[in-house]
Amino acid sequence: MFDYPVMTESEALKARYSLLKEGEYPAIIFDCIDTISKNSGNPMFEVTLHVIGNDGSRNEVKDFCTFTHKMMWKVIRLCASAGVLGAYENKTLHPSMLKGQKIKVLVKAQEGKEIPFEKLNGKPLGSKYPDKNVIEDYLMDTSPSRLNPLTPKVDNTFPDDDIPF
Repeated sequence: MFDYPVMTESEALKARYSLLKEGEYPAIIFDCIDTISKNSGNPMFEVTLHVIGNDGSRNEVKDFCTFTHKMMWKVIRLCASAGVLGAYENKTLHPSMLKGQKIKVLVKAQEGKEIPFEKLNGKPLGSKYPDKNVIEDYLMDTSPSRLNPLTPKVDNTFPDDDIPF
């Protein structure tokens, strides 16, 4: 038997449509699969994140990182945030390397798009999907416990050794 919260239907619907406030959050990469974009046919990672809200809640957010020239910046930032940039650079990157990684993300809210006519299913013309959270960027972990490949290394050596003390 597993533990679960008992909620009313209205509480469950409120939780379903509640959004995180825009900002930086810790997250865990729950799943990552390599697939092909249905729209463009480009290779991509479909990333499922559990973004940790300020109240400790886990909010599932999906992101799609396509391997194209214009979107490669996001793949690089994802890999750097997860500590697997070397695998990306060596062309040995595999989705399993990202699963379970603790990262930091920048979350934004995206207004729901208009529902296509063929998917309205009785809803009025002009209806929109609900607003949702999206991953705007993957951020670098600057804590000393995790050396990040994109964080500049600081040279602490004194540049002039001829000064007497």
